[in-house]
Amino acid sequence: MKDMQEKIRFFGRIVSVQPRANVWRYRLDNRSHGMKGYNLFLKGVADSEDKDFSIAISEKQQEKLRFHFGDEISGTAWTKLYPKLDYADYYRAGALKKIKPAD
Repeated sequence: MKDMQEKIRFFGRIVSVQPRANVWRYRLDNRSHGMKGYNLFLKGVADSEDKDFSIAISEKQQEKLRFHFGDEISGTAWTKLYPKLDYADYYRAGALKKIKPAD
């Protein structure tokens, strides 16, 4: 059974940007991978709560906005659909804005 998702607002300072990838084996020694996007780790406010959290974004969003360590950003995102399978705290980020670039 799927959990209900909620759309939240967030803002904070980026403490890390990490790529997300799928890695799989189709033979014993052959591996392949595909990029899924990026995880942004932030210190700030999400869903009206002060905390450390992570947001999953797409490659296109990263390509367009070029997020870096220290940037202050805001936006909206959705809570996890599958809490046991999903790594990031929030997914499907939207309305992303870079409020203040890193110094």
